Amino acid sequence: MRALLEALVDGRLSVEPAADREATLAVLDELPGIGPWTRDVISMRALGDPDVFPVGDLGVRRGAAALGLPDGGAALSARAERWRPWRAYAVQYLWAATTHPINDWPPRTVARLSAQRRGERVAA
Repeated sequence: MRALLEALVDGRLSVEPAADREATLAVLDELPGIGPWTRDVISMRALGDPDVFPVGDLGVRRGAAALGLPDGGAALSARAERWRPWRAYAVQYLWAATTHPINDWPPRTVARLSAQRRGERVAA
């Protein structure tokens, strides 16, 4: 994390959508602690790359399995080739295909408390 922050502060790294994607990825590849998953997520989320597909992501693999798609690395990568150049959108879909709590935002308890504060009747 420190190396990432230092690269951002000293200007070696830019993670804005208008940044040079290849240059940014090259800097990320040099930083300690930045692996393929982190690189892919930064490329997808910060740089806006529409074709990133982090095949090793557990949520991607679980989503694929939930939808009856191959969930193994090579088979899932081969299937994802059909989705080029929009594989990052498929990632979002696969993430949403599971019952992970992050897909239920805001959490029910937060939503319930907010409704109660507004004076709304809330089912148990």
